[in-house]
Amino acid sequence: MSLSSSLPLPPFLPLPHSSSLTKHQFDDFLQFIAQHESLGHRRQEFLLEFEEQGLLEDQDQKQNDSENWETSKCSALSLHLYDCKIQCRGPDDRIYLSQTIPHHERIRRHITRGCVLVHLKATQEDQQYDSSKEQKRPACFYLFQGYGKFLGMTEDDDDDMARQKDSAASNAEQQNVDESSTTQSDLFFHEKHSNAHHLIRIEKENGKAAHFAVIKLPGAPNSYLFVAGSKNVHILFRNREDVQRVQDKERQNSKWRNHGPSLHCRIAELLLDFLDEMDKEKREEFLSTLSGHGLMMNFELMLKEEQHVVDYQLEKHELRFLAFTPRTFENDEFCNQIGKCLPVVASMEWVKQFGFKTARYEVEDYTPDNLQKMIESVRKTPNSEGAVIYFADAYNRTLGLWKVKSEWYIILRAIREKLVNMYVDFNARIASRMRQLQNRLSLSNEDVWRWNLLADALHKYTKERIREGQIQEDSQAIRDGFATLLTTFLKEYKHPENVREVHSKLEMTDMSPLSMAAKSKKRKGNWQNRSDNGGNKRKRQKQNKQQKKQKTETNGSARENDKRKESSDGGFQLHYL
Repeated sequence: MSLSSSLPLPPFLPLPHSSSLTKHQFDDFLQFIAQHESLGHRRQEFLLEFEEQGLLEDQDQKQNDSENWETSKCSALSLHLYDCKIQCRGPDDRIYLSQTIPHHERIRRHITRGCVLVHLKATQEDQQYDSSKEQKRPACFYLFQGYGKFLGMTEDDDDDMARQKDSAASNAEQQNVDESSTTQSDLFFHEKHSNAHHLIRIEKENGKAAHFAVIKLPGAPNSYLFVAGSKNVHILFRNREDVQRVQDKERQNSKWRNHGPSLHCRIAELLLDFLDEMDKEKREEFLSTLSGHGLMMNFELMLKEEQHVVDYQLEKHELRFLAFTPRTFENDEFCNQIGKCLPVVASMEWVKQFGFKTARYEVEDYTPDNLQKMIESVRKTPNSEGAVIYFADAYNRTLGLWKVKSEWYIILRAIREKLVNMYVDFNARIASRMRQLQNRLSLSNEDVWRWNLLADALHKYTKERIREGQIQEDSQAIRDGFATLLTTFLKEYKHPENVREVHSKLEMTDMSPLSMAAKSKKRKGNWQNRSDNGGNKRKRQKQNKQQKKQKTETNGSARENDKRKESSDGGFQLHYL
């Protein structure tokens, strides 16, 4: 009988689960990574030495791979960790969304955000080393996998895609959710979202991904090996001394020499803090459950000095639990019964008894109307990044997830991305971006004017803080400190009463969006005229004339829609004050 099946099942786990692989399965997974040019792995080696020789024995592994197994005394364990991931320039969405590249379905299913292979092998310091016995030494193989890829409702709900598309056009967001608007999302769903029984709205914190898994060391009673890290980098450790050795090794690398602790080491230290605060019985129950069932914990890591847009005013770093995820590779029967992750609400309630903080959540019955109301509520929530909506069926299987960002966050994130680059034509770029967002977010002209004025004032405020030495003139420093900067700015900033008049004056200045856009267009036109020959020039002039005519007709329709909207709204309320 395997170790996992001999343990009592926690309330969130419908049936036993194991992270162990056979050697054949382990080799198959590495071969799958190697044969695809868009996949890769980062390999690390560790060595764990024991004060006394221990008996290396794992009943679960013996059952899976008995022909290659032998019980042996060992003085150390040789560890190999493989971080498996997508390898491409820019956002990895183009790989996940592709339906033409080889093995695209397997990539979506198995290359998760946090995909860690672990190989444990016994070593022994024999006085007379016999290389012929090397292949017979006992070994264990494990695979831990985090959240699978999931999408936002629109491109603006995905941070990576939105950053890449700051100046690109896009269609307006659908006001009603239907099958045609979810074709891409359903690629990442276990079943169609319309099969859901209830919806779980989990507040999205603007943090970083963090993972934690536990391996019970073979032959060492009550001794565990921990796996922790972020999206693509994880480490193996038992205690703070192991984490410190990793940090010391990283400092020898010029990449880390002038930086503080790496993200994966911070996560490891935070998790050790949690374990230290647990009493002995609780700690053993928690670790034996995680190691016995081979689950990965998924967290949101909130760093007090690196907050994206929302200022949580943290006194220290925080981990907030989100969900448990199983192994998907060679595990179809289990995954078919639980979906994308284990039941979220039951998992959150279980970890609370061990002192873990969780994200805030609320549950609603699934109907198309309730889904639409939930999306609209998330969109209009101020001072919030947004939410992740989990779709679950009547059996609590998680069918899929959607990211939905608030309007407040989408617009301020766009302002931040322009601000960190300190563009000379900042206002022109903001005006261009706001014109794109106007249709997508159904903003009125007055909405756009208010945001343009706020962006202009925030730009001036930031430059003043830089001159005073309160902020470093560095893109990363401005990005990391943007939430705090925004909080202090909004305490002082007051919107003018006559927004239309003030915005009109801004457009008449040399730094206005309209004048800067015109100058930029003129410079671009002069360069094209110099570089084109006569035939290309006439062709481009004809195309520009047609585009200008179409744009005039489109803007005329948009102005009519805005007039109708403003007359029916009866006024405008700013959501972020």
